[in-house]
This record gives sequence, structure tokens and C-alpha cells, in this order.
Amino acid sequence: MVRAVGVNSASAPSDETYANLRAELHFLLKEKLAGGASLPQDDLLDDELRSPKYTLDKYNRILVEPKLKVRARIGRSPDRADAVMLAAAHDLFRTGTVPAPPAPPPYDDSRELGAFASR
Repeated sequence: MVRAVGVNSASAPSDETYANLRAELHFLLKEKLAGGASLPQDDLLDDELRSPKYTLDKYNRILVEPKLKVRARIGRSPDRADAVMLAAAHDLFRTGTVPAPPAPPPYDDSRELGAFASR
């Protein structure tokens, strides 16, 4: 059984050094790779991971540039980098470095699409 975990990269980070979870995940992945983790040889992935620029927001927190700007600069969506970061996020959630997202609400069949059919 595979358990999916939702990750909202715009949500609050666990460390106030970062403006959002996306920035935190970028830098945590960087630390993980610097610590000896490895990735497969993939030129597209390498390009996507090296492309994002970062700045400081008005509160001096690290902010990674939006995905749309990266996409415009490299000519494609950085999907491979996103996949690696989300995989690393799962590992980080499991080890407790980043707080795990809340559990989804219980299934409610009253919210089925049929409820919108009358509109």
C-alpha cells in the first residue's frame, strides 16, 4: 500500500529562516546532497535544481523564485526537480525535520460532484 502525503509548498515552513515550505525544501535538499546523498546522473534534473534563484523577503527570510519564473528561463517546467524535492520532503516528514501535514478529513460522500450538477 502506498500512502500519499499532500505537500503545499506555499505553506508555513518549520524554520523561520525561510519564507515558505518551498524555500525550506530547496535548502534542506541542498544540505542533504552536501551531506552525501546522491542523485542519478540526469542533465535535465541538474539544470532544474541549479536554476532557481533566491532572494530575501522584507523580513529577511529566504525566498526561492516562483516556479513560473524558472519555467520561463529554462523553457520547461522543473517537474523533475519538484519530484526530487517532494521525495525528499517525504523523508523529512518521516524523520521529523519538517512537521508532517495534517491528516486529511474523513471521507464525506455529501461532497460528491453530483451536488454541483444542479447549478
